[in-house]
Amino acid sequence: MKTLFKKLFNTYRINFLLLFLLSCSTYSSEELISPNISLHQEIINNNQIVYLKISNPDLVSFEIGFADKGNFNKRKPVEKILEENNATAGINLSFFGYDYNKFKEGDVRGYCIVNGELMKSRSIWDLWMDTLLIYTANKNIQFYKLEKTPGIKLEVNGTIISDDLSINISLWGNKKDYVLFFNEYGSSYISSEFNKLFILKGNSKLFINANNSFKVENITNNQQNFSFPLLCSVKDNILDNVKSGDLINIETDFSDVIKNSLFSVSVGSIILMGGKYLEIQKEFDINENKSFVGILKTGEILIGCTLMKHSDLAKTLIDLNVSDSVLLDGGGSSCLNVKGKNIFGGNRDVVTALLIEDKND
Repeated sequence: MKTLFKKLFNTYRINFLLLFLLSCSTYSSEELISPNISLHQEIINNNQIVYLKISNPDLVSFEIGFADKGNFNKRKPVEKILEENNATAGINLSFFGYDYNKFKEGDVRGYCIVNGELMKSRSIWDLWMDTLLIYTANKNIQFYKLEKTPGIKLEVNGTIISDDLSINISLWGNKKDYVLFFNEYGSSYISSEFNKLFILKGNSKLFINANNSFKVENITNNQQNFSFPLLCSVKDNILDNVKSGDLINIETDFSDVIKNSLFSVSVGSIILMGGKYLEIQKEFDINENKSFVGILKTGEILIGCTLMKHSDLAKTLIDLNVSDSVLLDGGGSSCLNVKGKNIFGGNRDVVTALLIEDKND
């Protein structure tokens, strides 16, 4: 009798394990694209997840996760990514595609690493609602609470878009700037139309015009440095000597990319992104999103890129020629800011988590 029960138990255990393994339907692979870039692909419960791992012993290493767009449950948990990579710092972008009402109630299931400790926090997605996470030059992630500032207006073509902007103090280099965000619409409202980065110095009011220019006018408060990060950047130092009433033309860094067909690129192609020539190393598809990975022709800087078929702009550009300041601004577009300069913007349907590990520490 004892032997019979033992056989039945063992049979049940084996069957249970087989069913469990079949239900998981897990597959993973890794492909080395270059000495410093590897592409990780996983299929978990029939959901494809792709990770691009970029590393350079002299600089930094981090990983970008891609998953099925618009479905939070299909994304790899950010805490798992942090654990697997032994990351010293993580910025969570895991809210995307999640229920908006639950997000407003505080249920975003987000995690980040702060000083090596796993913490639950709100997502970086809608910065105008809650908290901004910044990976600063001193290798610490800092949290800043956004506060609405009545009387700060943003006007586009004579129409006031908002008269109650949110302002947040952040660190760009060694000085403090004020970062402006929409309090209700999200930065996508303007980025989809203008795609500009504006850094306004001095006590001024910002007017955005349809002819790719903006007018600076004086305002009556003591705020000092205004910036509104979007997809493209203005010419270096163009605003250093800006005065009230000046009309400033905006030059986009990405005009060559926008004018050319982004979706005709192939392995070996050379394209211009952000004023830098990028050689395509690898192409892959995530559902309907055509993506590619590239490296600068000089080999000195590694870049990973992703294209979305529903957009005319490349959504993600990662520049590894840095080891100090990284700022991701959420809202409609997640911008990567390095050494105080906007590099490019990422789409919230694409980037799941950005992990940063300083090799010099």
